[in-house]
Amino acid sequence: MRHRIWIMALGLGAAAALATAGVAAEPNKSNPTPTFGFSTLRALSVDAAKARVAELLRAAGRYQADAFEQVWRDESRSLVDRVADALALAHPDAKAALDAARNLNLPPPDQAPAFVRDSSLDPFVRTNLALAFAKAAANRKAYEEALEALNAGVPEMAVDPPPSCSTKRSANTPPCRKTPQPVPSSA
Repeated sequence: MRHRIWIMALGLGAAAALATAGVAAEPNKSNPTPTFGFSTLRALSVDAAKARVAELLRAAGRYQADAFEQVWRDESRSLVDRVADALALAHPDAKAALDAARNLNLPPPDQAPAFVRDSSLDPFVRTNLALAFAKAAANRKAYEEALEALNAGVPEMAVDPPPSCSTKRSANTPPCRKTPQPVPSSA
């Protein structure tokens, strides 16, 4: 009696596995829009980022070859900083805000700059300038201003998404959260 039950359970399990294998192999064509998540974010290569920024500067009529190459010559700086400094060649207000946020002799920023909320800017430009500002503000412990700048960006447009938002994260790195979690009080 027990053998029959086990054989029947094994047979039903195999039948269920074969039935779902055919369904899983079929691509879902009813939803043509791609779904993006944090696991699909990839960093741009340096060459691709440089080409994209040069294209945007030429479209704005602000491409200066000497200044552009000077920004990209310093390979010790991060990709985010080089992209932001190159984009700032076309946006003087962004350059002033980034310089003020990075300057340790000035007080930390007390609000996110206006370009962060400017919807007329290209999303690539706005996101990467906001990312550089957020990085500088967080280094100065202006966390609210950094968070405001990060919330204005589009993660898919960032040249270098945070490593904790990718699939290649370490075991002790918490996964990215879409909603901010409350900070526990120390009292």
